Amino acid sequence: MLTQLIPIKRSPISKLEWNAGVPSDTDKLELNAGFKFMDIAEESDTVLVLDAMYDFGKAFSAGVSYARADDTRTITVSGLYYF
Repeated sequence: MLTQLIPIKRSPISKLEWNAGVPSDTDKLELNAGFKFMDIAEESDTVLVLDAMYDFGKAFSAGVSYARADDTRTITVSGLYYF
């Protein structure tokens, strides 16, 4: 079940970006999917983005993100510390 599509940002480089979240059974897991349409130097590309964030407690979260364009794939691992 997808929540609503929310426009994230618009800039001269990224013409259009949308994101949608999927609710989970617990408050600890957050799943998101989205896409970006980018128009840079007279070339355009559509990027698919999938990410997940897990809360280990009130102070620490960790996540992983996967982005795929026509010829590029990126995996990002992140951590957040709340103080």
